[in-house]
Amino acid sequence: MDEITHRTLEVNGIKMHIAEQGKGPLVLLLHGFPGLWYSWRHQIPVIAKAGYHVVAPDQRGYGQTEAPADPSKYTFLHLVGDVVGLIEALGEKQVYLIGHDWGAVVTWMTAVLRPDLLKCVITLSVGFVPRDPKLSLLGKMKALCGERVYMQEWQEPGKAEADFSRDIKQAFLKLYSNRASDIFSAPEGKSVLESIPSYDEPPKWITHEELQVYVDTFKKTGFTGGLNWYRNIDRSWELMAPWTNVGTPVPALVIIGDHDLGFDFARKYHESPLFKTDVPNGEFTDGRGPIVILIYTELQRPRHVVVPDQRGSGQTEAPEDPTKYTILYLVGDIVTLTEGLGAKQIYVICDDWGPKVAWMTAVLRPDLLKCLITLNLGFTPRDPNLSMVSQMKALFGERVYIHEWQEPGKAEADFNRDIKGALVKSYSHRGTGTWMAAEGKSVLETMPANQKPDWLRDEVLQVYVENYKRTGFTGARAGIGMWIDLGS
Repeated sequence: MDEITHRTLEVNGIKMHIAEQGKGPLVLLLHGFPGLWYSWRHQIPVIAKAGYHVVAPDQRGYGQTEAPADPSKYTFLHLVGDVVGLIEALGEKQVYLIGHDWGAVVTWMTAVLRPDLLKCVITLSVGFVPRDPKLSLLGKMKALCGERVYMQEWQEPGKAEADFSRDIKQAFLKLYSNRASDIFSAPEGKSVLESIPSYDEPPKWITHEELQVYVDTFKKTGFTGGLNWYRNIDRSWELMAPWTNVGTPVPALVIIGDHDLGFDFARKYHESPLFKTDVPNGEFTDGRGPIVILIYTELQRPRHVVVPDQRGSGQTEAPEDPTKYTILYLVGDIVTLTEGLGAKQIYVICDDWGPKVAWMTAVLRPDLLKCLITLNLGFTPRDPNLSMVSQMKALFGERVYIHEWQEPGKAEADFNRDIKGALVKSYSHRGTGTWMAAEGKSVLETMPANQKPDWLRDEVLQVYVENYKRTGFTGARAGIGMWIDLGS
């Protein structure tokens, strides 16, 4: 059989290093923190010998894989996007996905977001945790274990890096040797690692030479890439709002050893009926018994009509942070509104930008929709190579309205110059071409002055004028400007 080989692939906008061996159906192995592809060095040959193509990447921010400098590029969406991109780069349609620790979290998120890509999942140490609509994982950990729990301690950039870099070898000895099943916390006056006893020898399952591979690698790369995963827990929780309380149909095996961190808490959930509700094809073992690996248009008249002012518009709150208007937030608003109204499924009818939110709801949460009616905008699948802004620029040039409205304040000034005139132009424009800004003019200045359309009464028009005088246009512009470039 061939030896383990290495190569680098372009995956989801980053260069990803992978180790691979064998031929056959694809098995992906995802490491945890602080890990590397090397964490799977013993398993790769065994699985390959059984007739599989085994691939273990250094994940985003680790080892020889690229580590984006922007700390916000480590959300669940980015990490699952890496898995999706890797599967595509390897030319496969479906895979067996196995993850340990943080790799298990990415495995579960892939099972929730893209179950179509998975034959089965196996997770080690970390079981399934459905998204809580009220508390993020970090919030739960703080509520259970206090403000000094390791996840909270590692939020501050540089703090955990200093703790790990003080003595990298001892840091690994502590993490790999500690047998306490309690969650790591930092006592008053000490760091997380300082609170763990020191060790002279590694545990029996790893040699000094093997340990040195980790020490040498993290001396070169540092720990920031891996720690950024922790620093995006809350951001990921916000972005995952569309999948609140969503489980996965993917066949799954959860393996949590009785000395793993949080074992008792995990066992209570995975041995309860809730686990079978969330993961109906899931099995759980604590590692002490035998392990069996599982490979395996109705239309009715709606009775209750709800029309929201969407995020950033009208009387609905408009977050100041422009990054809070991505498609995940907008779909999350629909999901949460549906839940808040006590409905299980809904009919959605929408116009203009509303269809974009509706179509993405249909893609992300089809289980919530009885039917969908969109006006003016049809479905456009995500292009893996070009965002919508880039597509529009390629088709129409740099002066196309979507690109013109990217700069904060520019579109606002254009609309606020004459709000009534701006609305009349927008509602009366009859051209079939897309809006453009002529040289030396803004988008609205380029549009001809028109009479108010017959369908728009003066008193109705005034409602819009008064609303936008009070709220401004930034919320709506942020929706256009921010979410259309988000990929997953």
